[in-house]
Amino acid sequence: MIGAMADKMEKLRKHKWVYSYGNGKVEGDPTMKNLLGLKGVNLAEMTSIGVPVPPGFTITTEVCNYYYNTIINILMIFGSSFQSYGNNRSL
Repeated sequence: MIGAMADKMEKLRKHKWVYSYGNGKVEGDPTMKNLLGLKGVNLAEMTSIGVPVPPGFTITTEVCNYYYNTIINILMIFGSSFQSYGNNRSL
């Protein structure tokens, strides 16, 4: 399992993780829907057509999926050993 996670991390290192938008500059376009998600693409498109959008950034769906899967794996590994302070219930 650790080897598979390392392979995924190496793949992520080769790609851009964060795309910025705002102040008339945009990194991304509507063709990148699978990478930036709908919200990210819409913010980039609004910026590119001149709608006043506060500067910001979009984290790619690849990074979000990696983070989510990592959290799930951690919870599976430790399982019931995670407990809230002062609570005997497992998460």
